[in-house]
Amino acid sequence: MEPVSVFLRKILSEFTFTPEEKMVGHRSLRETNLSRMEFLIFLGIPVSLVHLSIFYFSPEGETLVEENWRLGIIYAHFFLTLLFVFFGVSAIIINRKKLHSSIAGRLIPHFVFLTILLAGAAIAGVDQLVTPAINPFVVASILVALFIYLHPLFSAVYYLFGYLVFNIIQNQFQSNQDMLLSNLVNGFTIISIGWFLSITFWRNYIYRFRKEKIIETQKNELSIHNQILTAHAAELKAVNRTKDKLFSIVSHDLRGPLANLSSMIHLIKNEDISQEEFSSLLPELYRQTLISNELLENLLSWSKNNLKNSVANPGRVNLREITEDVIQLYKTQIEAKNLVIDNKVNDSHFANADKDMIPVVLRNLTSNAIKFSNSGGSILMETKKVNGFIEFSITDTGKGISDEQIKMVLSNEYYSTPGTAGEKGNGLGLLLCREFVEKNGGKLSISGSLGKGSRFSFTIPVK
Repeated sequence: MEPVSVFLRKILSEFTFTPEEKMVGHRSLRETNLSRMEFLIFLGIPVSLVHLSIFYFSPEGETLVEENWRLGIIYAHFFLTLLFVFFGVSAIIINRKKLHSSIAGRLIPHFVFLTILLAGAAIAGVDQLVTPAINPFVVASILVALFIYLHPLFSAVYYLFGYLVFNIIQNQFQSNQDMLLSNLVNGFTIISIGWFLSITFWRNYIYRFRKEKIIETQKNELSIHNQILTAHAAELKAVNRTKDKLFSIVSHDLRGPLANLSSMIHLIKNEDISQEEFSSLLPELYRQTLISNELLENLLSWSKNNLKNSVANPGRVNLREITEDVIQLYKTQIEAKNLVIDNKVNDSHFANADKDMIPVVLRNLTSNAIKFSNSGGSILMETKKVNGFIEFSITDTGKGISDEQIKMVLSNEYYSTPGTAGEKGNGLGLLLCREFVEKNGGKLSISGSLGKGSRFSFTIPVK
């Protein structure tokens, strides 16, 4: 059996906000109460005006007592109407300007609670001039319980204060002691019922607040999960697109040169071609082998980068040495197009970058420049230091590139067009360039125009 203190704390927790709930809970409570205050204009004022009209236009009382009763009701409802207008307009202003945490926003619900309760006590007292009924006090006690959410301690104090005023007024207006006793007893019963209703609605409000917070939390969690699922779905879609593209590359771009090589070997083996014919085919065979090797290198680099989610391992990289090796690698293609390569890469410029990724970037950018250069054209390679970075650029005098093509190249999509000599591509090389440059803390940039060549550049940190 649990201790009494634990049981009491459990009961108390049903009527109070926890420290975690307090700030949001009280603000939500003020917003709810002040929203209800606006109905004072649409409900309380019309009711009071109806009472005013009925009593104002009714015939004067036959006796002085009846006339005093009529005037008392008129004055009471007149001042009550003014208070309803004041509180209603104040609530509207507070709600529109979001002043729920202001002093006025905190106090108005308490004033309205007391005003309605005291008005009920006053009108019930005036009614004693003609009837022993205390209906106005009954209505007021029930109405405030239904209309305004207050902490049980506050509502208890206000109900007791209202009953004290009710007691004083009844003693002033009710001379019959039996009627007075009955009214006082009934009045106490009414405030007890009103307080019970008030604490019940208060408890239900806290219960509903907690339920709504749970629902809101669950909705937020569902929203987060949906976002994660959407992101995963997008990633899966991208992976599937990549897979399809890779299958296309492997089945077409890679299989073609290998099939040609296989056919050539078969012809030589069966002596179907002469030595002179074989020698004439060697340059094309070398070109296709170089393309296949470049494609395989890119495929391996892409797989390592994407499947293993590799990260850059920065180190001291000499860009001049790498560009010289790349130029030597593509020497045959350069000579085939009679291109002039001007390597102005500063041999004192060392980058802080991954020694495996940067060569892939330079190979692909050089291959791309050769591919789109016209026969007899020129290619310029150079570097310069810019704000703690080295900017490497390769500029050609080839067919150029449009703004729309630049957007495609810099997107996550594969984009490729044939070279000036009909060279085929697959778009994987430039995609790798962008990914590897960004992994090394740099940025790939492209500029140019159709028919006037293009310039590809990227930045990497200085070592």
